[in-house]
Amino acid sequence: TKKTMSTPSTPAFKLTRVKEGEGALSPEEQTLYQCGVGILLYLVKHTRPDLANATRELSKAMDVANYLHWRELLRVIVYALKTQKKGIVLRPDRKSVILDLKIFVDAEFAGDQDNRKSIMGRIIYLNDAPIVWNSKAMNDVTLSSTEAEYVSMSEGLKDLKFIFMCLKYLKMKVNLHILVLINNIGAIEILDLKTGKCRTKHVDTRYHWI
Repeated sequence: TKKTMSTPSTPAFKLTRVKEGEGALSPEEQTLYQCGVGILLYLVKHTRPDLANATRELSKAMDVANYLHWRELLRVIVYALKTQKKGIVLRPDRKSVILDLKIFVDAEFAGDQDNRKSIMGRIIYLNDAPIVWNSKAMNDVTLSSTEAEYVSMSEGLKDLKFIFMCLKYLKMKVNLHILVLINNIGAIEILDLKTGKCRTKHVDTRYHWI
């Protein structure tokens, strides 16, 4: 196809589970759908962080999908084919032997329209090259956007700490001014201990380790 896509998925696209009588795919088409999503999952795991969120949405219909899901799958595949020459380059900084780490974390409050779980995403850069990326629904329902962002930040920093320890084990020097980028003031204030504990007692203890 000559059609091009500038984004991997339709903007603001939300996949919901197929209800009875909504025109599910035939068993043969569902098998093809599963194969298509499986291919995208392989790409996301190894070289295509830009497909992570779209593929996560499509994965929710692995048991039963409809033609809306099928059309969205084709869109992601077209985007992947048209951008297959794009890649990730990890090169050393010739000016310094010290590596730079930074992480972007974000969350969409109640983003899953089926169960209202929030969606969290994170991406870790080493010398401006993405090395870890993830987009998934949270295990529990959060009660606010601040809580969702805080949980996302906690989960992201676990990955960041693991990467830091790996680099330290390999005797690589890492700039200890590590950037953690998040766009929620409430979550930052909790991290800075500016918010009273009475407002965050409902947040599970495991997320407060940061």
